[in-house]
Amino acid sequence: MSENRVTVRDSRTELTIVFPPFPPAGETVVASMLPPHDPAHARRVVESLSTVAAVVSEQGELPRRDVFAPQTRADLDIVAVGCWGGVVHVIEPALATDAIHDALEDEVRHQAKLHPQARLTGSVFLDMVADWSQYVLTAPGADVVTVEGWDGVEVDGDLATLLTAIGADLQAHLPEDVDLDDPDTLDDFALSDLATLVRGGLKLCYPHDQDLIVSVFQVRRPETIASEMTEVWIRD
Repeated sequence: MSENRVTVRDSRTELTIVFPPFPPAGETVVASMLPPHDPAHARRVVESLSTVAAVVSEQGELPRRDVFAPQTRADLDIVAVGCWGGVVHVIEPALATDAIHDALEDEVRHQAKLHPQARLTGSVFLDMVADWSQYVLTAPGADVVTVEGWDGVEVDGDLATLLTAIGADLQAHLPEDVDLDDPDTLDDFALSDLATLVRGGLKLCYPHDQDLIVSVFQVRRPETIASEMTEVWIRD
């Protein structure tokens, strides 16, 4: 494989920040009804990321659905940000973690300090020799909850307290076969449903995101972040 290619075959590296007011738990927010993208706000968001040392250039705007997983080393310095009213959505390769680095959790905690009134959901999926997945969730009144693992998950934090903080009832809003005390029931579908609950019912996946626009930035990384990204994305 070329030295310019990443060795991760497929990926998801996302962080969403949702500001109040929040709809009642269990409601669905239609992404196409969100306000138009605000590129000036997006610039402020990318500059606030602890994974970014500086913005090198603005690459313009494009539909969120057209932001693809990194394929080359250069792609690792591309960050996409959507700002739609009270919703901020970041697609950021530097959030990727592999059980050694805590990039996603670190950024969720960083953004939660900047925005203590907001709810935050982050998710990482890496298709390598085995599949690594991680969800990091938090809301006002609850500490950070991390659910992560290789081809299976472990829970660090109190999911029940998180659900209480967002006013959600487990039996009413999650599938019946989900048991918060049994990580084996927390597959990617259940975790995606849980993240949607924390986001106030907002689904950010096909076909819900067809009309969402993001700004794309080329960035420069802090030295430590750049080194950790190489370890995660480019392996011998």
